[in-house]
Amino acid sequence: MNIIAWFFGRPFGRARLGLVAVNKCVTFVARLVAVATISAAASVHAQTVLYSETFEGQHGWTLNVPSGTNGSDPNFWLVSDNEAGLSPPACGTTSNGNKTLHVTSVFNPNAGAVYDTGGLCGILFCPQTNMRAESPAFTTVGSSAVSLSFDYIANGDALTDNASVLYNIGAGWVVVTPSLKSPLCGTGHGQWARFEALLPAEAGNQPNLRIGINWTNNDDGVGTDPSVAINNVQVIDSPSILFADSFE
Repeated sequence: MNIIAWFFGRPFGRARLGLVAVNKCVTFVARLVAVATISAAASVHAQTVLYSETFEGQHGWTLNVPSGTNGSDPNFWLVSDNEAGLSPPACGTTSNGNKTLHVTSVFNPNAGAVYDTGGLCGILFCPQTNMRAESPAFTTVGSSAVSLSFDYIANGDALTDNASVLYNIGAGWVVVTPSLKSPLCGTGHGQWARFEALLPAEAGNQPNLRIGINWTNNDDGVGTDPSVAINNVQVIDSPSILFADSFE
């Protein structure tokens, strides 16, 4: 009788609760392992490079495409090491052999990412500028989500002297980031920073995606160097993996 009471009574109930708790713990651990496995797989898959450019060779970019009104002496896009490429958060320098895409001036075209802010049109130069640099088209077919990244320095004057980031799938240019600005070093040179952004969903599964960097400045004599310099552009496959579990 005591054996039966033990089997069907509270001690059994406690044992049963303990068994349930163990089972839930095992399930929880198994699911955590599954999440870790999926995350690791996603991390590896996310490194698939769809497009990259370091501007060291034949880069294929189209430079100085008018995107608005330009003066008679606009600032312009150039690829050279006059503005030398460096890893963030290094301070800007010149002539280290690492080329960048940057905006310079008619007044001093070898100065690197230094632009003419104007203010003397009619006496000297008229540097009002609206110019875009455009990547060649590349495919994202098979990738439902894509990310853009690059190294950069950028300054100017709010939105009047300013760099912006765009993309194009064939229906016109769409703004990704309306304004690029990076810190300044104590020397006054730009401090290199890293830009990263997940592009809108429509940028995925496209046979002809292009990236653009637009530079605009008015001619009021107000603004702070650097203009903008871009290096190490990458577009990668960034799949979204959703995993939800209430662990009930």
